[in-house]
Amino acid sequence: MDRPAHPPRDLAVAAAIDRVLAAEREGEAAIADAARQAAECVEQARAFRRHLLDRSQARITALHARAVSVLEDEAARTHRRILRIRRQQAASSPPDCIDSAIAALALQLTGTDSQGSDDD
Repeated sequence: MDRPAHPPRDLAVAAAIDRVLAAEREGEAAIADAARQAAECVEQARAFRRHLLDRSQARITALHARAVSVLEDEAARTHRRILRIRRQQAASSPPDCIDSAIAALALQLTGTDSQGSDDD
């Protein structure tokens, strides 16, 4: 009574199990590969974020420096203008300034010449 070592049905089951195990190994390898790719993608995103942050910071610094320069230039121009106006005011004789101001105010208030006319 010789029994066959492996009946055909047992061989088919073993082959099916082997295929399932091979598919499981392939699936695990695919999952590991996907995890590796995801980690690489995350690192690339982090590197890009750092690049954007560095570039943004550089632009902000440059804009700040430019704004400071523009404001300093404008402040210097304003200061020079104030000094020029003060010099002009100091050079004018006070009576001329007062007379001019009174004449301008009279003209503005009356709408007529401050000298008036001799029509009375």
